[in-house]
Amino acid sequence: MATLRILAPDTSAELDWICSVIFTDYLGLSYAIEPATDNNFHLCLDQRQIELPNIFFALTSDRWLRPSSLPATPLVTWDSRPTGLSPTLVEPTIPVIYGRTDQPSTVTDDYIYLPIDVFGSAFFMLSRYEEAVSLVRDEHDRFPAKASLACSAGFIDRPIVDEYIAILWSALTRLWPNLERKQHRARTLISCDIDSPFDPACASLYRLGKRVLARSWRDKSLDRLPMTVRDYLAVKHGDYSSDPYRSGIDWIMDANERAGNQVAFYFICEQTDEKRDTSVNVDEPRMRAMMRSVHARGHEIGIHPGYDTYKNPAKFAQSVSKLRRIMEEEGIKQDVLGGRQHYLRWETPTTAQLWEANGLTYDTTLSYAERAGFRCGTCHEYHMYDLINRKRLNLLQRPLVVMESTVIDMQCMGLGYGDAARELIYRYKRICHQFDGDFTLLWHNSYFENRAAKEMCSDVINAQVPA
Repeated sequence: MATLRILAPDTSAELDWICSVIFTDYLGLSYAIEPATDNNFHLCLDQRQIELPNIFFALTSDRWLRPSSLPATPLVTWDSRPTGLSPTLVEPTIPVIYGRTDQPSTVTDDYIYLPIDVFGSAFFMLSRYEEAVSLVRDEHDRFPAKASLACSAGFIDRPIVDEYIAILWSALTRLWPNLERKQHRARTLISCDIDSPFDPACASLYRLGKRVLARSWRDKSLDRLPMTVRDYLAVKHGDYSSDPYRSGIDWIMDANERAGNQVAFYFICEQTDEKRDTSVNVDEPRMRAMMRSVHARGHEIGIHPGYDTYKNPAKFAQSVSKLRRIMEEEGIKQDVLGGRQHYLRWETPTTAQLWEANGLTYDTTLSYAERAGFRCGTCHEYHMYDLINRKRLNLLQRPLVVMESTVIDMQCMGLGYGDAARELIYRYKRICHQFDGDFTLLWHNSYFENRAAKEMCSDVINAQVPA
């Protein structure tokens, strides 16, 4: 296969990384980076070339991680239709994060100019550059959706990096129609954070009373009282099949086995916060039995580092070490070990450094707690980048697209279990599969207490996406 020459104004670890993501991981093309004689990027092969503006890397050459290097807003948009390239896009008009839209697109038989800085814009989104620059945080010290460019510019519902790469690919195949790209297979990846392995209302009379009062007030009825008391008494006699949280783990395995899916279950292994981390010790026999059951049924076990681990090396390492010890003692062997941060707490790039230092395979934290969508701008997993040490990491990021509580709960998107919630989740699934990517869905075992939740989860899992 011919080698594509990428003429760049300047070479850097950042350019090396984003080119490896785009051309090796996403497209599967051979390339070589060479010095350019001007300030733009040129993709050359057989006397033909594609030219792209160099905006981001020029800006950051002396303003690395400074607010003045962030995109100018409001963003301009670019209409793909006049070019005749016909890339796969969610909408034909796309926001331009970095680019030169004052210079019109040009498409001829041997030369194409695209006004989008594909390399810089993709780097900005995938590296989570804005999160390392911004000081805005919510009550859990998380970078909030409302502070993101994706939300303010209205493209949180689009995998904009995948769209930029689709635009680039359509230009590449216009000049070199014999190019063949790497084939990706669309996947539906289901995960379950075991925040509460057992229903607290089944653990004590005090918590049982709180549950009964809360539901009676909410439902204006005592109809569920006999069932709640029955569950409590059954658990007290060792029958955990009556515990809705524990039985939810079996239910999600049953539902996904019927659909041909493997579920990844992420366990909190150390209590780092008394109020927000589970008080159930994973060393307990009932927790070990749960892990053995998950493994025996062919599902995945992973880590759910506690609330205070996201920037604490000692607590993070203790959590991972404990899970590895238990898995070894139980004879549980896996080729990969991944997971997700509790409460989606994440600090760029500190948390990724912890995952890397502890030899974990992948993380799947990066979504917003209050807003579903494409936080990283992609539905494909990719190797992360360390913005402080300025180097590629071995750690894979598998961006989370939908968390059920984000869609359902009133304090987030507030769509409940109705048709609007279903259609939104279906739409994300369709978009992910449109780009041969991963539809990643998190559903907690504690969110199966009613029939509506199980019906919606089952419908989403089994929804067929048009080819």
